[in-house]
Amino acid sequence: KSILNFVNHCIEEAENHQKLINMQKRLDKRAIEASTDPNLAEFKKLDLTRHRLIFDGPMTWKLSKNKQVDIHAILLEDFMVLLQKVPDSERLVLKAHN
Repeated sequence: KSILNFVNHCIEEAENHQKLINMQKRLDKRAIEASTDPNLAEFKKLDLTRHRLIFDGPMTWKLSKNKQVDIHAILLEDFMVLLQKVPDSERLVLKAHN
């Protein structure tokens, strides 16, 4: 039983790493890279594949009473990333929101 649990854990880790590779390929950082804000400097070189994925999935962010944005939340071992989904596209946009 412990061998099966270990194998299942390794498979899950490999699948999660593959998800991060796919999300990294779809990641659009142009908005962050164009920014001159020094607080965003560490996100210009964000590499999701260097972290361990805990959870990812779609969410809806309610910005105001009438405005909602579809986002993709990625919970990594040491931080959380919220990426904006582009309608009719596979791109995930990393933006700085107020």
